[in-house]
This record gives sequence, C-alpha cells and structure tokens, in this order.
Amino acid sequence: MLEYDHISGPLVIENYETRDYLELLKVIRNGIRSSEITVRGLKTTERQLVTITTSDFETMNRLHFTPGRWENPTFGYAEGLFILLGYAKVEPYAWYAPEMAHFADDNTDFFHGAYGPRLGTTNWWKSEDFGRQEWLNSQASWHLSPINQLEAVYRKLKKDPTTRQAIMTIWNPALDNEPHKDIPCTNLFHFLLRDGRLDLTVYMRSQDLMTGFVYDTQQFKWLQEILCGWLSTYETRILPGHYNHILGSAHIYHADFPKIRKMKSSPNRKWKLYDVSKPLFCFDTSYDDWMRLIKLLAEIELKSRKGKLDEASNILLNNSNIFNRNTFYLEIAYSILSVNHGKYGETRRAIDAAESILGDLRIPTLCRSLAYHHQKTGELETDRFQLFKSSKSVIKEFVKDKSGKLKMVD
Repeated sequence: MLEYDHISGPLVIENYETRDYLELLKVIRNGIRSSEITVRGLKTTERQLVTITTSDFETMNRLHFTPGRWENPTFGYAEGLFILLGYAKVEPYAWYAPEMAHFADDNTDFFHGAYGPRLGTTNWWKSEDFGRQEWLNSQASWHLSPINQLEAVYRKLKKDPTTRQAIMTIWNPALDNEPHKDIPCTNLFHFLLRDGRLDLTVYMRSQDLMTGFVYDTQQFKWLQEILCGWLSTYETRILPGHYNHILGSAHIYHADFPKIRKMKSSPNRKWKLYDVSKPLFCFDTSYDDWMRLIKLLAEIELKSRKGKLDEASNILLNNSNIFNRNTFYLEIAYSILSVNHGKYGETRRAIDAAESILGDLRIPTLCRSLAYHHQKTGELETDRFQLFKSSKSVIKEFVKDKSGKLKMVD
C-alpha cells in the first residue's frame, strides 16, 4: 500500500512500488487537495507538488506492467537509447510510438525539447554515424549542449564522491520561453553518492501520469544504474540507492479516466511478473563495456528499423561475448529485433528471435513486448501460442476472443 499524507501540504508518497501505480492514479484523481483545471482546452485533474520515493531495491524495478495498462517497454528502452545517442529527429521515436509525432512543431521533423541534445550526449558520437548526421548538419543543432552532462557528472563523482554538484539540466531559458509543442517536462537531475549507493532526485515541472510516468521513471532509473556501473571498481561496488521523483504538477487528463477504470490493481502481487522474474540489472556494466554496447545497440536498432534485419541479427551474433556478460543490453537488443521483425510482417521470425532466451525468466521486457505487439496486431500463430502460456506466469494467460484478437485473462 502507498504511504502518503493527502490532507496537508505537499503530497509525499514513500516506498512506492511499481505495483502501486493504479493506486497512485486514484490518489491524484480523487485526492482532497487535487483540483480541476482546463489546460489548452483539456479538462484536467491536478495535484501540485508531489514527491514519489522508492526504496533501494525497488529502484531497479523499472517496469510497471499494470494489468490493463499495456505499457510498451520496448518503446521505453528505445526512447532511452535515443536519449543516450542524442537523437532529435521525430522518425525514430514515432516508429515505436506513432502518436509522438504530434508533439513536433509544424513544418519540422525535429523535437524542440529532445533530451539527448540538451544533455549533450550527442557529443559522444560526433565521429560516428547512426543516422544523426543530417540532424547535426541542420539548424536544430544549436540546441546541442556544449558539454556532455552525463559524462561530466561521472567525472565529478569520480573525483569527489561526496560532491553535491552532480547536476544535469534540461530546461534552457534561451530556448524554452517561446511557444512550442514540445517544451521539456523534465528540468533537473541531481545525483548524490552516499555510503556506496547512488541516489537520484529528478524534478519535473509537469507530469502526465497516464502517458509519461511509466516511461520517464523507466529511463531515469536506467541513467542511475548506468552511472553506478561507471563508478564501480574492483574494490568498491556502487549500487543504486533511492530514486526520488518530484513533480510540480502531477495531473491526469479527464479523457484518460475511462482507461483508468479498465485497469486492474494487483494486490498481493496477483500480477506476478517480478515474483517469478527478477528484473535484469545493469549497474555492473563498466564504462568501457557500456560505450561499446551502446554503439552496437545503435547499429542494431537503426538497421532493424530500416528493415535490414539479417544485418542487425549478425551484429548481435558477432558480438555475443559482450552481450552475454551484459544481459540487460542483450534483452534490449532482442526486444528491438523482435518488435521490428513483427513490424515488417515477419511474425514467425519475431518469435523465433526471442525463443532462445524467452525461457530464461530473467527476461521480462522481451516477453511483455512480444505480447504487447501481438495483442495490438492479433498476429500470433496458434502453434506458437503456447510459448506465452508456458512462460510460468510471466504473462499469466492469453486467449483469443471471437474476433481473433488476443486478450489477457487475469
């Protein structure tokens, strides 16, 4: 159960767990201090100044998987990858989540508020070409941070582990005081290294709890673990500490209320994803391994998105050693490959790509992503249907309704 005070002052939710997501939505929707406002013509329920904190272990449970919500974890990791690669173009993001294209300004194919360029991650890849060169040569390149902020935070913590200055900022007053469709919701990341654990506090001016929350927290916790891996040494292992998510405006659009009513809570962990399948961790991936893995993932993603699926698979096969010792990134690679096989109509190959690792219950994202894709498309062959049913409750059960679509049985 959530621990919170909903009567006086700011709303502070302590020891948040991913299974509490539906209750969080209800607290905001029905809270005594929540208010109804109309924003850009959309009726909204809002609660100001909300802080959500997680315990050390729960920090590593990045994925929600609320029954009836149907998050797309492949998109969550693909978007996180694009942030780390400094992508600003609409096309890669919209490939996995077409509705994102609506947030680009008219007559442009770039996102004004793309996080990667503002964090300066593009600076890592100036000599590389993962499809960003056209962006670097465009007028949008003036959004690029002059420094790589993630690298700067790492260097600062490495030099002075007790520093309180490990800050990354996304908001840019020179860019964000004019009207745009895509003004960054996230403003600041603050990392603190204490007693061998790395805490992260994120401040967001605005959070749509139905649309963005599950993906933002997934990606920001990933950043937290990345830095843990970089900072760890043979003598000292740095573990993820608390994750603190502070929201100036936590809100739900009234148009999403019917979706909330269709969602199902998971008391006593009836939704057993993390009971049988512990999440993969990446806090032990070294800096050198990470730099190589991200380049490989960039190539796998680009080639698979462009339909060069055999070439993408060969990259994974030819670099099996580094992926096998960093199974979190193996999960992402297989998930992206599998979804793209499906998008190009290769349903059998989509499942074949996953079959060799799906039996390993440490691979939750892949299993869930495949189910999401096939639930959306209805393209799951009968002889492969048992693949999901035999996954030992990672996905509890799927059945086909009269129209042939898959639906989940809880």
